Amino acid sequence: MKLLFENWRKYLNETKVDSEIINMIEKYVDLPVKAMYLYENNNILVQLNLDYSSELMEEMQNGWSSSEQHEELQHMGYKIRLASKNESINEPNVRLTKNLL
Repeated sequence: MKLLFENWRKYLNETKVDSEIINMIEKYVDLPVKAMYLYENNNILVQLNLDYSSELMEEMQNGWSSSEQHEELQHMGYKIRLASKNESINEPNVRLTKNLL
């Protein structure tokens, strides 16, 4: 039982993201955000509050990936990916936000 609690504590410490980072992401993305999810290794999925076609999402992701803001967050150890409102969230994750809208 002690090992279970130690592993849980380690998991919580690894998945903790500073609220300032969440605010930075929301500000930098500059689109309405529905929610954010943390996956292992500081990979964050930003689910937008609008539904976009896959072609437009690809363009948006490419623009985001080449931005200075994305680069800044990468230097801080975060990998950010954008997702459309209706994209299914199937992977195990930790929700960082409540529904924002």
